[in-house]
Amino acid sequence: MDFDSLLGNLENTNCVEQLRSCCNIFVDIHNYDYYSLYGSIYTSLLSPSLHKISGPHNKRPKNNETEHDILQTCIDSTTPVILGNFSDSKLIFNPLIRTIHKPNARKLDIYFPIHFPVGKIAIFHLTKRSKKENIEESVFNILPKGRQFASEAGLAFVSLIEKEWENIYPELSQRERHCLLLTADGLSPKNIAEEIGLSQHTVIFYLKNVRKKYDAKNIQSAISKAILKGDIMPQMVSVET
Repeated sequence: MDFDSLLGNLENTNCVEQLRSCCNIFVDIHNYDYYSLYGSIYTSLLSPSLHKISGPHNKRPKNNETEHDILQTCIDSTTPVILGNFSDSKLIFNPLIRTIHKPNARKLDIYFPIHFPVGKIAIFHLTKRSKKENIEESVFNILPKGRQFASEAGLAFVSLIEKEWENIYPELSQRERHCLLLTADGLSPKNIAEEIGLSQHTVIFYLKNVRKKYDAKNIQSAISKAILKGDIMPQMVSVET
């Protein structure tokens, strides 16, 4: 399958298995060992909505203890993040990428962050074993198509997450939505009660109902899910540009 056809398949993706298949084909075409595709509705990995698909499973790398830190670096970056044992300063000082030098590393890791409005984000990760002297060529060969594929794959993944969540959670009442919106805008239950003319106890009751409906451990989790579902649109949200 050629690259344009692969992008066309991504645009018409309607299930995770189809997306997984496209990612596997991309990895195979470009001779990488493994991929991970992450999707989240909020620009914090502490939010409840980090999803992941990966493969091929017969080439799964060892658990990466620093994965969380690397993903957080990607969230803060608008350019690809490259990890490896670099032998050439052309990579280190290239303004189009962000590099993390890993002395004695025997593999190359490339992370493509894709930022969307309202804090949604996807990260496409590629990895393969690579000799030090081959890393520069490998990076520059994959960057153009890697960016393009990551953008389409990330969009498809976030869209699938949104569709899934739309079917899971029940609708909020008008009062519940109003209280949650004001909470997202920074008001405390006491302030909300004064704002809309209810008792503080009633406001807390509504917010507890919201948490139950969204199966959320805390109110920040409920806010994240409500934003994804489109139930609220706070005045101030975390957006990466």
